[in-house]
Amino acid sequence: MILSLGVGLVPTVQGTFEIVKLNHLELEYTFGKQIKGTGIIELFSKDIASASIIITKSSIKLEADVELMNMLVGYTDASLSKAAENDIIFEGNLNASLLVPEEEGFPFDLMECFVNLPYTFAKTENHIKNSIISGSVVISQFFALKYLLEWQGYNSYPMFKKTFAPNFTIWNKKLFNNKFLQLNHKKRLYNRFEGQSLVINKNNSKVKNQKIQQHFSLDQISPNIIIRVAGQKNIPDPALILPDGNIVNSSNVDNYWNIELTQNISRSKIFYLLSYPQIGNWTLELIEDDIYDIDVYKSNAPPAIKIKDIKQSNQIVNIFWVDSDYDSDARLNLYYDDDNNGTNGTPIVSNISENNLLNKYTWDTSDIETGTYFVYASINDSINPNETFYWHEPLTIISNDAPIKPTGLDYTSAKNTIILFWNKSHSDNVGNYKIYYDMYNTPDYNSPSFLTSNSNLFQIFQKPDSIFVSGRKYKFSVTAIDSSNNESMCYVSHYLNQ
Repeated sequence: MILSLGVGLVPTVQGTFEIVKLNHLELEYTFGKQIKGTGIIELFSKDIASASIIITKSSIKLEADVELMNMLVGYTDASLSKAAENDIIFEGNLNASLLVPEEEGFPFDLMECFVNLPYTFAKTENHIKNSIISGSVVISQFFALKYLLEWQGYNSYPMFKKTFAPNFTIWNKKLFNNKFLQLNHKKRLYNRFEGQSLVINKNNSKVKNQKIQQHFSLDQISPNIIIRVAGQKNIPDPALILPDGNIVNSSNVDNYWNIELTQNISRSKIFYLLSYPQIGNWTLELIEDDIYDIDVYKSNAPPAIKIKDIKQSNQIVNIFWVDSDYDSDARLNLYYDDDNNGTNGTPIVSNISENNLLNKYTWDTSDIETGTYFVYASINDSINPNETFYWHEPLTIISNDAPIKPTGLDYTSAKNTIILFWNKSHSDNVGNYKIYYDMYNTPDYNSPSFLTSNSNLFQIFQKPDSIFVSGRKYKFSVTAIDSSNNESMCYVSHYLNQ
């Protein structure tokens, strides 16, 4: 049955703004399963034509082409689902090209060491959660550019806030004497990484063997430290004295696996990129005939998540995991999905503290409709892009209200015809049966299927364009569906020889 109708579905998502509207949809209803359709959706106050949607009992899944501020242009696969009594989550993926603009200061001056800005990366993977789109693109061995695009509402046009390198902070005030920091509030307003450089020369610094020495101490682990040195006359050529006494410079830096050196010639800047640098006392050594601006940037450690095990007993599913985030308290979310990719599933539980030592959740699936599902976890610290982990084995969940399964599925075959037959369910309110099939694996609730009437026979006709190919083997299974669309367990047959 196909219906054409105009609707204005406006979910309320963490605020008073409207993130998603569904408009002028043509819908096709698959009995007992889902509603599929195409039409116009409004995403972040922008109309998107030819969007595809699937409406199930627990979520609305959307697929559409998206363009956001000309910064991200691509294809989204996301879903709307209920997270709490009055909360809806809009979450999913955006595979898109990324335009990095040409702007002053960090991290753009570092980017210019590798590409000419503005620059478009052809393919990036991004995560959408409500009003925030986040992503990351690898630039070099020790630098990945992370970014956030945050929806700010609509005021004559869609408004977004762009943040590049949200996982970095400037560390100058922690490492250096504030007396020599050159504070420029105008620069800081324009770029939070600028306007607080340490400015040194031979008159305000320690000089040894005609070299300016600037000392600093690292007292905590960081995944990445970036040291930027700008010369006012020439491109600087600094050396780094490590806590263990080794000296790193432009001639031997390739000998160090965790240190990278690059330069921006047009701006007279060099960058040391350090991966998990040693804790201890460091020294930056420079020739004394110039004035230098020095900045040190520290990255926030991304959180990590891994599901260790899942144990199922009837309607109770216990999920066990390990997580980490040693410099903040990230938040963990668990989901179930009808496939093992896309991170566009339905929430099980949200906002678990990473600091919680239990690392276990007991999921009561009594109200979940019958189906085959994959469980995944995501963790986010509001700084780095989401980290996700899919459990490798699917779960089969049978609704508490499911009818008794049919039994005895078998078949007979004749020329160009297969007749499947089975023993009906003993439940009184069964109105339909569903036949699942698969050529290679035991069919589950995500396999292709046929819906039948309240009969215990199903006839398959072999035609030239049939999906069933002569000479191959197939497995079939059958389920019962009651008047409330509850589906039973599968009864699986043997291989059928074609």
